[in-house]
Amino acid sequence: MLTVLVQIEACINSRPITPLSSDPNDFSPLTPGHFLIGRRLTSNSEPDLTLIKENLLSRWQRVQQVTQHFWKRWSKEHLNTLQQRNKWRQRSQEVLQAGTPVLLKEENLHPLCWRMGVILEVHPGQDGLIRTATIKTSTGIVTRATNRICPFPTEDFEQDRSKGGRNIMINCRNNKKLLGRVKSFDRHMNLILENVHEMWTEEQRKGKGKQPKKPVYKERFMQKVFLRGDSIMIILKNPNVSSGSD
Repeated sequence: MLTVLVQIEACINSRPITPLSSDPNDFSPLTPGHFLIGRRLTSNSEPDLTLIKENLLSRWQRVQQVTQHFWKRWSKEHLNTLQQRNKWRQRSQEVLQAGTPVLLKEENLHPLCWRMGVILEVHPGQDGLIRTATIKTSTGIVTRATNRICPFPTEDFEQDRSKGGRNIMINCRNNKKLLGRVKSFDRHMNLILENVHEMWTEEQRKGKGKQPKKPVYKERFMQKVFLRGDSIMIILKNPNVSSGSD
């Protein structure tokens, strides 16, 4: 029983917290194990015993079977928790961008093994929503659906209280559907223009165009015709921060 508890403790302390470095080629995550022993926890690869009857297993194999059952359920629920956090607090469409570190949902991974990667490119569907992404991992480049991708919670996606309440990156076809696309991301907020802090295109955000200087630009922005697939950044006002003269 003590062996099972120790192995379960190792499973829990192996969970990735955040990337260990900003190097896009470094796929080593920071884990609770680093705070305990100074490095990530590892284990020997054991054959999958979850489908074998108990009476056919030795005592050691039974211990491994219990650990494997726990690992499969706990790792799946932990990744689902990360997805729910991003879904309700940040929205997956905001988080899934090129350069975002992510964890991948993979079947039949050995205990203490997590598959980490970095998004290279996102692929929107006909409705403008991101459906799949191309991801670079330690073993190569793969394409996964968004329901198999779990972004790390990082500072880049926290609320920017100095500028606005929340950032929204959307893809739309034309100006008539701009607010409609925004509302489809969050139906629980009042997304009229008075609540929009700033708006600019992806090209402007990267410094290739002129940044908007006055709030009146928002009205002109709404009259612009966008091409299908254009990315628009919208920063909502933070209700907890005084808007001042704006």
